[in-house]
Amino acid sequence: MRHAYPTNLEWEPDGSAVTVTFDDLPGATFGATEADALARAEDLLATGLSFYTDETLPTPMPAASLSNAGPARRLGPDEKAMRRVREVG
Repeated sequence: MRHAYPTNLEWEPDGSAVTVTFDDLPGATFGATEADALARAEDLLATGLSFYTDETLPTPMPAASLSNAGPARRLGPDEKAMRRVREVG
């Protein structure tokens, strides 16, 4: 089963880094570019979810089921790029 976890991207005021967080999971990561930050976000998501399975805890479900088009419009990447970032298999 696949779940989409909404992401939040926040740019440093000077544009030197992008921070990524997930609404439904603890932790944050960053990158020098948006692409780097999103790649690291995939690792953060996998690590964050593995904690729950390792400890045999229920995996937190995304609080909101959002379409990919809305966040993609707000953040700039196309819908396919947003889907790749938000889906976990």
